Amino acid sequence: MNDMKRLLWTAACLLLVLSASAQTQQGYVKTKGRLVNGSVVSGQRIAGVTVQVKGRNAVVSQQGGAFSFHVPSNKYSVQSVKKQGFVLSDPDVLSKQYSYSANPLIFVMETPSQQMEDKLAAERKLRRTLSRQLQQREDEIEKLKEQKELTEEQYHKALQDLYAEQEKSLNLVSQMAERYSRVDFDQLDEFNRRISDCIIEGRLAEADSLIKSKGDLKDRIAVHNSHHEANVQARKRLEASEAMEIKDLEDLAEDCYNQFMIHKLQHHPDSAAYYIEQRALLDTTNIDWLYDAACYLKECGHLNKSHKLYLSLHRSSSTLQIDDKRYAEILRNIADYYFQFTDYSQADTYYSYAIDAYKRVDSVNINLPYCLNRLAWSKRFKGGNSRDAHLEAERIIDRIYDSPQIDINNIYKERSLFVRLTQNNHDYYNKVINYYQRALNEIIKQRGDKNENVAEIYIEIGKAFHAMGLLDNEIVLKSIEQYEKALSILQSVDSSHPLIGDLCSKIAFTYQFLNDTIQMVDYYKRAIDAWQDSYGEYFYKNASVIERLSQIQSLQGHHDLAIAGYERALDICNLNYGNYSPQTAHIYAILSEECIKTDRLDKALYYSERGIEVFHRCQAKNMQVDNFPNDYITGHYNRLARIYDKKGDKTLAISNYQHVLEIRESEFLNNNGETAQQTAIANISLGIFYINYREIKSALDYLYKGMDRAILLVGRMKNNQVDEIRLNIRESKKCYKNNDLYLALEYYVKALGYVGNNLPEKDAYISAINDCLNNFSYEVLQ
Repeated sequence: MNDMKRLLWTAACLLLVLSASAQTQQGYVKTKGRLVNGSVVSGQRIAGVTVQVKGRNAVVSQQGGAFSFHVPSNKYSVQSVKKQGFVLSDPDVLSKQYSYSANPLIFVMETPSQQMEDKLAAERKLRRTLSRQLQQREDEIEKLKEQKELTEEQYHKALQDLYAEQEKSLNLVSQMAERYSRVDFDQLDEFNRRISDCIIEGRLAEADSLIKSKGDLKDRIAVHNSHHEANVQARKRLEASEAMEIKDLEDLAEDCYNQFMIHKLQHHPDSAAYYIEQRALLDTTNIDWLYDAACYLKECGHLNKSHKLYLSLHRSSSTLQIDDKRYAEILRNIADYYFQFTDYSQADTYYSYAIDAYKRVDSVNINLPYCLNRLAWSKRFKGGNSRDAHLEAERIIDRIYDSPQIDINNIYKERSLFVRLTQNNHDYYNKVINYYQRALNEIIKQRGDKNENVAEIYIEIGKAFHAMGLLDNEIVLKSIEQYEKALSILQSVDSSHPLIGDLCSKIAFTYQFLNDTIQMVDYYKRAIDAWQDSYGEYFYKNASVIERLSQIQSLQGHHDLAIAGYERALDICNLNYGNYSPQTAHIYAILSEECIKTDRLDKALYYSERGIEVFHRCQAKNMQVDNFPNDYITGHYNRLARIYDKKGDKTLAISNYQHVLEIRESEFLNNNGETAQQTAIANISLGIFYINYREIKSALDYLYKGMDRAILLVGRMKNNQVDEIRLNIRESKKCYKNNDLYLALEYYVKALGYVGNNLPEKDAYISAINDCLNNFSYEVLQ
């Protein structure tokens, strides 16, 4: 740690300690308590007094005389205490330096007339006391003369000394009266009140006796001095110990960081994460250490730990009033966490904070449109308006890239340039590609073509081609070409570069659009190998890739391998996201489906029940498992129905199908028919269930209701096909009335076939209807 960094760190720590210790000092203003005939008459609280603390805004005492002010450090001083018609009893309070205290700060004020009256009253009592003392001493001297114990000369000398002493005492009366007129007897304990009363009333011997009852004053002074010296030595030892602690802290921190670097270079991510986290925990006020740990833990997939550190950084930065680019990055990372965990309300809040922070420090920072884009999506997921955020993001991107000089240190880091992917506008994507090409040319000119910055821009160009060519295989192949260029560069720069895994995953995902399963599987496996080398077996991104490989294995009929893969993905999700996350809920549902296919019914039941439990926990934490939550719930009940059907428990199967139907019918009625497709599927599924039990009448009741829902979508079909559907339904219902149920069912199946064959494949419910048809047992018609 160099001297400058140490100085900055020390200053930051000092500021944090001072700010963290900032307190609100309470106090009140009052008149003084008086001693009348040996009893205390308490003072009265005063409202409307203006208290001015140096360096702070003035405060005014409220009803009951109370006031308070924020103490920026432990020390403060008072400039003035004012109220018209009142003066401070003790003006010396304005020359003192105060320390924060949990005890109230008390100011005593009086009217000038009352203050003068108190002084004169005290002076009268003191003069009377001196007069009594003078009379007593004169009588004693006269008595000694009468008893011939004093010569004439001694007698005159004694009187002269007495009068001279009396003159001195009378000169002190005014000062003593001033002091005792200021005493607030409310603030004296009972013992010291008695002493003060004795002195003012002239009972000096009694006052002396009370003081001596505490012990010999010389001995008490000696004990105090001894305690003071002991405390001085203790403070010196503490300072030396603290200096040693700081030196040890710096030494430990340096060793932790070196261990972090060693394990990072050896590709031991878990060990590296441990040491960088330990350094942060050595001093949680050190923002640099916290930030380093938070960034690396996020990179390694320790998302929960990283999130906690970012929240701590947010609190510390707010306390220290730090408002810089790194603070904006902290807010963005917090928002990213909530977005990933589908807590869109929190994501919305923190993206808004991050946007404000970026605008304050760098209005053209490339992360600003990224945050605006994410904010738009979180608003959309919550059902809000996302257009304004998208448009602002585009304007900023244009301003950044149209500037005469592109900041190449930031440009290639943009991860979400395409703020309106749904528009499928070739001109828009061509503009994006031109922007990146300009940045690419600038970087190659300055740094050459073999560096990771060039690779990162090739990745972004590949993403643009991918987005532009979703329905055009030739353009998608251009995307793969850009990715391959990036992969070649990264492998030549560093064969274990952390981006290699991400890039292989992108290439695999792109091959998925080309239906090239062989290449897709190959690149997904390469992605897993790269991530395991860089971050270990339980890196969080492994889960989604293993899930995709398992889907492929399931489609190929390798269900045992698929289940093993899904269970591995589940372990990774539980470790990284916790046992109750949208990711785990999703995998539980898939596992249940896979187990149903292989007749592992008890296991399927367990996974489905576990999934719905996680789903409800996520909902309670505002985590969104599905964009349409009812889909997850109905999926759960559908699985239960199929499980119990396979187990031969007809009653429970029907009960769960009925749950699905109730949810879908309720949606249908509340959404003016917009969910007709889901409601049609629910009715038809229950109808086919009854067919398989040869209860054709009950089956047709649900099948007709399902067709009523499906027919709402016939506007998307050709007229002659609609006529065929209606004709077959009419014939089916005639047969139903004549109790020719099997023939009624034949006509219905023909009508349903027209629905399935003539609606576009993109309609989600068609696949579900086709599944129903495929599962239908035609043998029951024989």
